[in-house]
Amino acid sequence: LHLQTELVHDYPSNQLFKEDIELEDNTILPLVLALLALLHFMTSCAILVSYCCLMAPVIIFKREKTIARSMSPEWLDQPPQSLSERWDRLAAMSKSYPRNYWDKQANKRSHPGADDVMDLIHSLVDIRYIIWAVGTVLCNRHVMYRICYCAVSLLGLQFSVFFFSFHLLDFVHNFKLVRTVLRSVLHNGKQLLMTMVMTCVVIYIYTVVAFNFFREYYPNETVDVEGTELHSCNSMVRCFLFHINQGLRSGGGIADVLEPAVGDSYEFLRLSFDITFFFVVVVILLAIIQGLIVDAFGQLRDQEDAVALEMQTKCFICGLSNNEFDHIPHGFDKHITKDHCIAHYMFLLLYLIKKRESEFSGQESFVWEMYLKRDWDIFPVGKCFQLQETSSAN
Repeated sequence: LHLQTELVHDYPSNQLFKEDIELEDNTILPLVLALLALLHFMTSCAILVSYCCLMAPVIIFKREKTIARSMSPEWLDQPPQSLSERWDRLAAMSKSYPRNYWDKQANKRSHPGADDVMDLIHSLVDIRYIIWAVGTVLCNRHVMYRICYCAVSLLGLQFSVFFFSFHLLDFVHNFKLVRTVLRSVLHNGKQLLMTMVMTCVVIYIYTVVAFNFFREYYPNETVDVEGTELHSCNSMVRCFLFHINQGLRSGGGIADVLEPAVGDSYEFLRLSFDITFFFVVVVILLAIIQGLIVDAFGQLRDQEDAVALEMQTKCFICGLSNNEFDHIPHGFDKHITKDHCIAHYMFLLLYLIKKRESEFSGQESFVWEMYLKRDWDIFPVGKCFQLQETSSAN
């Protein structure tokens, strides 16, 4: 009644009705959140299913291509060197391999002297190949990402809507620049990890010195809501954690949180302890960690810029740069779209893959043999009819 009275006196009649609606709408907020959570979970499941249906053949195709290119006559007879090689042999020894890859020689290398009719019968229900294909798809990082995305959505639906906050990290997956920043952290991962280990070792050495000589300078810390205080350096474990927490975060090192030792007998020793901790840990080791991340980011950015510049200024087929065509009007654009178009070469390759070898012409047989040998001399590297015609005309 008091709230209604205040609303009547403070608001006009038209705003009073709106305020009542807002107060009543707050009661349906849990229902709205539940419906949105259910909608989000259903959408994430639909994205997962659609991505698997669309990209599973592509993932299997790429893996089959990798197996076919690494396969040699002695490959199946040699013992596997790693777990991934053992997993790939599971597919290579199955009757259905290759199911998606178009290489005609892959099946002949993996099953020499096999009967096509019997292979067709066995490939209908090939448990070994099915296990390999499902495992390959599930181990793909993009599929795993969408599975985790759907799982977190299920947790938000069943337990708490705050789990949906993790979905904000999806912008890392969608924006290339943010992915480059994340890759810069993981690019020098081994060096970064070893530097962190060395930092912990150095801080532990300082902890031993502080625990034995400078323990009385360390403050007390509140450990619970009741106000119970414990000395921050009453044990080696607490003292080490205190150095990790305060020593790395303080701009001036561990000396920022310790009591001063002015006029004490350990004054000069404390001065050496504080200054060396600042220079060794804060100035040197933390700067090394930051430098590794910054250098990796610059290196990755330079690589991407170099690749983009080369794709824009050089022909992918012959490798000639656009400077070679400066004297010809629209010469480079015509060259990469008509003379050395990538789509034309891909069409030729797909045409030979689908065509029977008994129907090849002489030139097609020559190109097919070079392709099987992975001999790329069939590409006109450094050559172009357009430049040859221009030079002969001049």
